[in-house]
Amino acid sequence: MTEFTIDIRAVGNQAELHAARNIIAEYVASISNFACASFAHQNVEKELADLPGEYVSPMGGLWLAWKDDEVEPIGCIALRPVKSHLPRERIRRVGEIKRMYTRPAARGRGVARRMCEVVMAAARAAGYTHIWLDSDTELHAARRLYESLGFVTIERFNQDPDPKTIYLGRTL
Repeated sequence: MTEFTIDIRAVGNQAELHAARNIIAEYVASISNFACASFAHQNVEKELADLPGEYVSPMGGLWLAWKDDEVEPIGCIALRPVKSHLPRERIRRVGEIKRMYTRPAARGRGVARRMCEVVMAAARAAGYTHIWLDSDTELHAARRLYESLGFVTIERFNQDPDPKTIYLGRTL
């Protein structure tokens, strides 16, 4: 599967926070041609400026994926309590995966799968019973990955204005 070692680590210092900010910005730029309405709705600029923001322990986190001992990360993923218009009692124990991105040179080597596994384990440890995410219909490889991890289509849980947004979730 992989031809190198993948190390997934929680962001732990300012240099790693800066690296996370850069990789999330790269992710946003890479899909902004079809997800700009979603990103505008989410106010990504403010999120980047406020990092780690909602992605902090014990109910959240921000992780970077590293290849062997390279200086730059090859991926990023985040966890936070789900933001939703649904009734509070319905979402009380639901975590949300955000900002999953693998840089192009590292794709197809299991990096995204490992990041998702780490986040799902962290979500269970935080007391979440479910994990949800939203994605775009254009992100075919991501959808295949999520489905292979047991995610299924769920009801709309946020106010994303993009009609192509898909909603997936699973029990932990």
